[in-house]
Amino acid sequence: METLKNEIRKIFRNDLIHKPERVEIEEKDTYIIVKVKENATEADFKELKIEFPKEIEILPLLIDKDKYYTVFNINGNKKCECAILVKENDSYYLTLVEMKSTLRTFRIKKLIEIKEKFKCSLYVSLIILKLFDIIPKKIYGLIPHLRKETISPTTFDIANMDRDSSEREFLKEWESSELKFEWIYNTKIVLHKREFNEDSINWAEINTI
Repeated sequence: METLKNEIRKIFRNDLIHKPERVEIEEKDTYIIVKVKENATEADFKELKIEFPKEIEILPLLIDKDKYYTVFNINGNKKCECAILVKENDSYYLTLVEMKSTLRTFRIKKLIEIKEKFKCSLYVSLIILKLFDIIPKKIYGLIPHLRKETISPTTFDIANMDRDSSEREFLKEWESSELKFEWIYNTKIVLHKREFNEDSINWAEINTI
């Protein structure tokens, strides 16, 4: 992973990987803590702590829309807090973190906005990793929020929606916890969504999705 970090630095600015005010990595005796920080004053959680086993390799990627969206010609101006590339044994996993208080108002457009944030950061991350022939085995999206119940179509009046409505189809997708994105050659990328109402989570909880 250190070799990959050095190669990325040859192409992109250093703050793509290391930006202490947003992401910190703290090594303990038996585990590693990644702290992802949110600066928005209205955010429910200002910091998310993710615990990883000591033997796992971690590389955080800070997605900056001003630098990378222009380069990769991706529509949209939204992004997640960060992407975390994890290497466990010989497999790579990509985890996106969205911490803003988007879920304060439970409206469909807010959920769609979260998917858009995942999409933009996902595409930029995958394009960067593709330069190094890295294809993540699985992709996760973390959404910590205070509400004790997870969001599902039952939160909305889905029964009264037109069966052919795009909003109804989106809510069914959201409930499945598998968000799907268009990819090359008419393929789909699946992001496994994980909602939880805590400010901490560990890799075992994420990787069992």
